[in-house]
Amino acid sequence: MLLSAAALLAVAAPLSAADEKFPVYYIGSEQLVLDRLKLDPATEPVADLDSASSAVIQDALPPPGPALEALKRRVEQGMGLVIITGRNLDPASLGYLTDGAIRQTGTVNAPPGPTHASQMERLAAIIEYQGAPDDPIARNISWRSAVRVHARALLEARGAEVLVATSKAVRAQTPILLRTKVGNGTVYVLNVWLRQGDQQQRIASYLKLLAGIEGAENYDFQRWPYFNWLLYYLSRSAAGAAVQPYGDWVASPVPSSSQVAVMLAVLVVALAALLTAFIAVRRYSLAHPEKLERLYLSSDLAEPRPISLGAAALPQPMVGEAPASRGDPRWELVGFHRPLSGFFYNCLLALVVMIPFNFATTYYLERNYVNPFLEARGAWAAVVQFMLFFFTLLDVGTAQAMVKYFAEYRVREPGRAIMYAQFFVWFQALSGMLQIGVFTLAAATWMPHTTIAFMTWLVVLHALIQFPGFVAIFLHLFRGLQRFDYAQLLIVLTSVLNPLMQMVFAIYGRHWGLEHPAFGEGLGVVLGFAIGGIAANLLMCVLCAGFTHWVGIRLVTLFLAHFDRDTIKRALIYGAKLTGGQVAGALSWGLTPVIMGALLSNYLELTEIWILVYALTFAYTESGAYIFLALMPSISESYSQRMLQLTRRYIDQGMRWALMIGALLAGAYIAFLDVFIHGLLPPQFLRATGVLVLIHIYRAADFSTRLPDQVFLGTGRTGLYTWTQIAEHGGRIALSWYLIKWYGFEGLFYAFTISALLKSALAWPLMAKLVVMPVFSIWQTFLNPALAGVGNYFILRAFAEAVWQGPGHTASAWVVVLLCLFGSLPVYMFLSGLLGWDRASLREFRDAAEIVPRPFGVLARFAYRVVAFGCSLSPLQERFPGRLVKEAFDEAAILTASKAELR
Repeated sequence: MLLSAAALLAVAAPLSAADEKFPVYYIGSEQLVLDRLKLDPATEPVADLDSASSAVIQDALPPPGPALEALKRRVEQGMGLVIITGRNLDPASLGYLTDGAIRQTGTVNAPPGPTHASQMERLAAIIEYQGAPDDPIARNISWRSAVRVHARALLEARGAEVLVATSKAVRAQTPILLRTKVGNGTVYVLNVWLRQGDQQQRIASYLKLLAGIEGAENYDFQRWPYFNWLLYYLSRSAAGAAVQPYGDWVASPVPSSSQVAVMLAVLVVALAALLTAFIAVRRYSLAHPEKLERLYLSSDLAEPRPISLGAAALPQPMVGEAPASRGDPRWELVGFHRPLSGFFYNCLLALVVMIPFNFATTYYLERNYVNPFLEARGAWAAVVQFMLFFFTLLDVGTAQAMVKYFAEYRVREPGRAIMYAQFFVWFQALSGMLQIGVFTLAAATWMPHTTIAFMTWLVVLHALIQFPGFVAIFLHLFRGLQRFDYAQLLIVLTSVLNPLMQMVFAIYGRHWGLEHPAFGEGLGVVLGFAIGGIAANLLMCVLCAGFTHWVGIRLVTLFLAHFDRDTIKRALIYGAKLTGGQVAGALSWGLTPVIMGALLSNYLELTEIWILVYALTFAYTESGAYIFLALMPSISESYSQRMLQLTRRYIDQGMRWALMIGALLAGAYIAFLDVFIHGLLPPQFLRATGVLVLIHIYRAADFSTRLPDQVFLGTGRTGLYTWTQIAEHGGRIALSWYLIKWYGFEGLFYAFTISALLKSALAWPLMAKLVVMPVFSIWQTFLNPALAGVGNYFILRAFAEAVWQGPGHTASAWVVVLLCLFGSLPVYMFLSGLLGWDRASLREFRDAAEIVPRPFGVLARFAYRVVAFGCSLSPLQERFPGRLVKEAFDEAAILTASKAELR
């Protein structure tokens, strides 16, 4: 946090003065270009051509006559000239000045009015660099990161060198940046109409800031991190003057040497303090071994025994009364009811709270008002994606090892289970601090001299999210305890707090960037997002610690250091085996923006389109697949005790419920997503509708890989997990390179889909042959959920088409989105019941619904009644009974009876 605050103060510091002045003659329709040129302190505006080394003219070329002739004469004598086109440019003057080398043949623009933005979106053109690869303008600028150009002229080059041109537009290969010689002078023509509008009102009022810019032209191009340096380069290069590289230029948004020194000093002090704390805690822990097993603030005298497998199983009479902080004692009963009840709580929470919250905040408010900038969002997403690889690699699988071994040892050796939690805390704290040091210093010293220099501060600030590294201990502890209700509550808290904090800081960062054009509004808003993430992470640490104490867990025990060499060895060996698979996934994810950046023009904006459709469809896949994650500790517990029938029951019912909830939400999402994008997002996001079908196909393929992953992890077969992950993600990397090269942006979706299918074809046979042979009821597990999902989609789609009134009708779009979401639960559950359940599954659903925590218990029981009503009407009821019910119940009872208590 100190580094992030110092960063904002440092970048706001005044730029140092240059030794030698560079005289520039400027005329233009507004001061935008001159203000950006003056970011370099050497720029000195002059009032006459004779005193100027370069002239920069924005949309204000003199008409044919003495003034134009005087301008041309100075250029022929060696003065540089930069012409920026605009709506008022005189084509005859342009042709005369360039000796006919550049001619204007038309314009690309849309008339003003309520549909202007959507029309300009259709006219926007991706641009590509076409000049020599060794030109300084190519070495310093990542042209594939360039935003699209909107309003512009149609130019024809007749002898001029075309450096940059459009790729797909109204007229293909329209030049955007040209260079030609006129006498002894060099002339650049930048074919991007520029107008900044009234920014002073937006600086004075946050409301006007968030309302967006009016009267601007090509505001995206003005926000592009290379825009300022491009103007600087063109003005100097035209005159033959020396040009500083982007990373060394005084007005570039990169850290200075003094800022790097401050980072180094803070990091050294922080690491020394953390090491001192660990040594002191370690000595105390070894001197007090009795503190190890005191996990709870108080303990009950006896634990309940199960009398049925279902969640409604009543506990046996207890000798003493369990403390309130331990929650419902039935959570301690072994059986599918625990993951099912927590899973259904998660589904209802997602359906009623989190999904509407995300649509309202992350998608609607954030993309309409807080950060509607495609290129800024894409830059931040690229940094987050790429750095995930390093965070995953350096985690060494310790998070998953902690969950597995805590769940495994809590049955018979609770003290050893706690050791794994303690090791996780200190490993993450120490390694996190080292990661911060490596990333911040490497980024600050190396990145400014690359073509991704503009991302330097984003990498530095995102690295700080690793402090403190142990925040996840609270979530993983509850997963290990199989208190999925508590774990889900922390997930919800994070999901709500993080975007809200980020949006608050982003609004300030956006305003700050508007006041500091060296960074600009686009970089400012994502710097705010980065700092907001750091603040949210620190606040989450405090809130999670308070909640964990409130539910009766002794925090001091978690932060002691009793772990021994065997704990470290087993955790790291398990984690190292697991890391190969996790790193493979993180590597393919992290390389996605790298491959896109190497092969696709406009990759920052396309990265945001990819992230948008990926995130929009994330909920329906992950809500269904969450049951597999919830089952992992249960599978670890049952499989490690050789309860194979209970393990098979977990797998069968897990797949069934994953398909049910996945199909329920997928039907709703497919029905309304195009309505949401057209009706509730700004025009620049409309490209997302063109790839919706592809992302839905990928989601179906991806879903098929999820169950084997968690079975491998839960049974300790990390080698199988790793090899299947390597197969999927190694294939994804190779396929992404070739398919994007051949098919463009759509090739990314083909690569993800094919690699997921390849993994499924490998993982399922390996699971059946080497781990456990799954046993499924074909109708109950597969056909019933799928057919109900199809019916759910057709009903909701008919509703959406009948209610939505088209683009511009925000209210009807919200009605469609919310009613499709909320209506999908009763519609799907009724259709599923109508297709027939067996009595055992219906009882299990009833049992699970009865212990779904407040406030969603009522909804869970409502869902059960809807299914039961459908079943009462179904001719298929009890035609396809479930499997392994009695066998699983017997093994669950044995396992519960053998549990040791955590004090």
